[in-house]
Amino acid sequence: MTGPRPVLRYGNPVLRAVCVPADPGSPAVVDVLTALWSALDAEDGVGLAAPQIGVRQRILVVRTSPGRGKAVRLEMVNPRLKGSFGPQMVFEEGCLSFPGLYLPVIRPVGVEVEFFDRDGKPRTLRDRDLMARIVQHEMDHLDGGLFIDRVPRWRRFLSLPRLMGIRLSRLVKREAVER
Repeated sequence: MTGPRPVLRYGNPVLRAVCVPADPGSPAVVDVLTALWSALDAEDGVGLAAPQIGVRQRILVVRTSPGRGKAVRLEMVNPRLKGSFGPQMVFEEGCLSFPGLYLPVIRPVGVEVEFFDRDGKPRTLRDRDLMARIVQHEMDHLDGGLFIDRVPRWRRFLSLPRLMGIRLSRLVKREAVER
């Protein structure tokens, strides 16, 4: 897997696929992580999951800058939610697979997640606020879930014109590439 891979847009069936476990510590996982970072950098996002670049494996990356500190880069292979804590909070979320669409989503404020790092070592993340929210959002992708699934139907209905625009732009791009 060399070179940057485009982020798949809403409507691509890979985004609804349940991902299979990856082989922690393998060269193939390192290749996927490299491709994820490349795509995330190109899109200037904060998180990206493997299915968003067409890879049906349980791998994700998160980048955030806590306060005024150094940016945190987190790589998770086969993440598993161990638990959540704190109150449910509403926060406006966006997604690189839905360019320009932002909707309020309710999620727990904190999570504890078990995962493997790029070297295959087991790790645990217990975090809250922005990091927890991004990790939850990206983990949804690994199970074929999208952030629009977490908003009420009436709000999705109101977003329908924007959703159809995203889907149509994906089809137009694909048609142009096939020519």
